[in-house]
Amino acid sequence: MPRLVCSPFPRSRPESTERPPVRSRRPAWCARLLIVGFAVAGLAPSRGVAATPSASPPSQTNAYWVYFTDKGVRGPFKRAALLARERELSPRTLARRARVRDLPLVDERDLAVDPSYVATVVRLGAELRHPSRWLNAVSVNATAQQVEAIAELPFVRATDRVARHQRAPSVPAPLAEPGPGDSSRRTSGSGHDLARIDDPSGWDYGRALEQVTAMGVPDAHECGLTGAGVIVGVLDAGFGLDHPAFDELEILGERDFVDNDDDVGQDIGHGTSTLSLVAGWDPGTFISVAPRVSVYVARTEDGSQEAPIEEDNYVAAIEWMEGEGVDVTSSSLSYVDWYEPEDYDGDTAPTSQIVDMAVANGVVCVTSAGNRGPGASTLGVPSDAHEVLTIGATDMQGNIAGFSSRGPTADGRIKPDLCAPGSSVALAQGGGGYGSSSGTSFSTPLVAGAVALLLEMDPELTPDDVETLLKETAQLDGDPDNTYGWGSVDMIAATEEHCDCEDVDEDGFKDVECGGDDCDDSDPTIHPEAEEDCQDGADNDCDGDVDGDDADCADDDDDNDDDDDDDDDDDDNDDDDDDDDDDDNDDDGDDDDDDDDDDDDDDDNDDDDDNDDDGDDDDDNDDDDGDDDDEGGDDDDNGGDDDDDAPGAAGGNDEGCGCDATTGRGSSTLAGLGGLLLTWTRRRRRARLDT
Repeated sequence: MPRLVCSPFPRSRPESTERPPVRSRRPAWCARLLIVGFAVAGLAPSRGVAATPSASPPSQTNAYWVYFTDKGVRGPFKRAALLARERELSPRTLARRARVRDLPLVDERDLAVDPSYVATVVRLGAELRHPSRWLNAVSVNATAQQVEAIAELPFVRATDRVARHQRAPSVPAPLAEPGPGDSSRRTSGSGHDLARIDDPSGWDYGRALEQVTAMGVPDAHECGLTGAGVIVGVLDAGFGLDHPAFDELEILGERDFVDNDDDVGQDIGHGTSTLSLVAGWDPGTFISVAPRVSVYVARTEDGSQEAPIEEDNYVAAIEWMEGEGVDVTSSSLSYVDWYEPEDYDGDTAPTSQIVDMAVANGVVCVTSAGNRGPGASTLGVPSDAHEVLTIGATDMQGNIAGFSSRGPTADGRIKPDLCAPGSSVALAQGGGGYGSSSGTSFSTPLVAGAVALLLEMDPELTPDDVETLLKETAQLDGDPDNTYGWGSVDMIAATEEHCDCEDVDEDGFKDVECGGDDCDDSDPTIHPEAEEDCQDGADNDCDGDVDGDDADCADDDDDNDDDDDDDDDDDDNDDDDDDDDDDDNDDDGDDDDDDDDDDDDDDDNDDDDDNDDDGDDDDDNDDDDGDDDDEGGDDDDNGGDDDDDAPGAAGGNDEGCGCDATTGRGSSTLAGLGGLLLTWTRRRRRARLDT
């Protein structure tokens, strides 16, 4: 019988992982659709809708958030959806999450918004912009009347205006004209024109030398830290990825959330500059902080026009990058429109919420403080977020820049967290060549690169560990304030323990006494990944246990157990049996065939008295009555504890009993069939031997 649907629009059927239609809700659904009709006609008041400027004509669309009450899935449908989402996430994402959170690693927050909810919103005339799993919301372009109707839907929790972004503007600084070295990628007479990216010794940093030296980065490079193996996500305007600074850079993915495509090559000025400060590599001309990282790049703003760009692009980009497995994000953005000073509390803005969610999943998020200083509480969002690393700007001598935004947040927390060079910073230009500019937009990617070096140094560092390490080694560690935060990043101090530690025995692991994990750095056969030698009395694999106490050696003992002096040889380990178990190979002519199976073979019978050599055909009788230790599987009067089982084996049955190998439980049907088959085989063999 066909379903009755109140709406003239066909309701989209949920996917297999979504909640099945709930019939008990149909009357309420129909009633609410009637309310929606009145709302569209202007006869019903809206609820939960942010005020719309009165100057806006009724037909004008604006960007709105639509928040849903739930994900629309329950019970087995929810479990199936969670499993499907877990398969979609990269293994790197799951491994990172495992370092910072308890199971489950995937929860309801990771599920997609209900497609039937979205379809209904679109049917009311809204234009979909971006969905957000973590916020359980979609952003749409809609008129005020459309949003009023949407707000009345039973599965809509709230609606609100999408806050718009005012980029933290770059502070003008003289832009150097490209010189001969900028276009040729080589500086004449530098002596390091053949410097290799995998050999930091002797790198010529070119224009970037002063800023990376101010942070202590060359010292970190000298001890081998280049960002290798770390993934950084950069959110900005477009990126000129064909710039010489990126010739050696591994781009893992790019996405344009403004135009909804995969081409980030529009409006390439600002993004090119910030990306170069994370990972630029142009030896003799420009080498930045972490040239060996891999990156994802996202275009989240349109710098080609003066109109503010909405924050939902940022939300979508963070969720995408986290799912792809990034370790660090760098964003030089500040959202200020539609927010009041009391909203900068770390909890109100969606962008602030989203970076805190990313940090909870193990991503180190780094963002700019903004360029609205020197007044107090001049931060925007997401620089007010609780878990984000907010970065201020200094000159090359470590003095705070006048434009750098200050804290505190609306709820009284100290911001910024740290500072780095942001005044007259050398950088790559979107149109080619290099120049310089100022702003917290440029101190931020320098710190993101520094974070990448720390994660290469110790991949097990969590966001909390990184924050603690940078703050404890910064210049104002003991006396933070709302101008500098904890002070300027000092990579010499942050990497000192790692970089001062030498690998004495050159086995690839440094000694524990200087921050490494080699328990004996004088012996190259001893290190955490070594194979345990169970005879040398040393802790070869550095697990704290030696030989007999080591689990690896215990396994060896079980496999080579020759210590039993009685006749009860371990059946699984006895390779010295002189008698062959296989009846088919018994060609000795002994008519006592059935007893030969049991005579000397300790594997199955363990010298039980039941198998005497008196010539009685015990086996045939045992086959019929189920008492044979060979086939019955239960020694000790069938009590279920078979002495023949291997030491430590679960349960009390031998393999011959038809036991389930996983559970140790026997199958009576299989056991019976096996017994009949074995009886028939033995009787045929007996007849053959008798003839």
